[in-house]
Amino acid sequence: PQQIDLFLNTVSGGVEVLAINGDVVAGTVSGGIELRQIEGSVTAGTVSGGVRLYGLEGPVEAGAVSGGIVAELRDPEEVNLHTVSGGISLTLPEDLEADIDAKATSGGVQSELPVTVTGEFKKNRLVGQLNGGGSLIRLRTVSGGVRLKIGESVGSRRIETQRPAPPSPPTHVSKPAYTRG
Repeated sequence: PQQIDLFLNTVSGGVEVLAINGDVVAGTVSGGIELRQIEGSVTAGTVSGGVRLYGLEGPVEAGAVSGGIVAELRDPEEVNLHTVSGGISLTLPEDLEADIDAKATSGGVQSELPVTVTGEFKKNRLVGQLNGGGSLIRLRTVSGGVRLKIGESVGSRRIETQRPAPPSPPTHVSKPAYTRG
């Protein structure tokens, strides 16, 4: 990835960043944010729209007022994901060492990961450690659920770096016949 720090802000429209080695700050009032394969710190926020984070390495701070957060993190440092109205889906490597602190005020917390409970464990709250603990992963939502899923191991580098190509346009377009009456 190219070495660069980015600061991106929009009022109406989305933000998409792919393969950057550096820090990224991205914000929008009305639109989504998608960040892929960032090696550096990430700060992302939107008022109306979702946040999607894939293959990030480094500290992550992301929030959405009206929208969910989907994140697949490879080897993150400290993570703080928060929403007001929307769920959080976080995929982490099963062998990651982390402290987990997840809370859903009006929703549930589910985990596929082998989290050892060290604090609260209720329908809407989970405090524990993954593989003995490590960097803090803090997840908060007011209206929505939190789901922790198993991803590829920390050493894996298989992350999608681009979206699939759009379908090719037709090779032949016929013109409509016009008649005058």
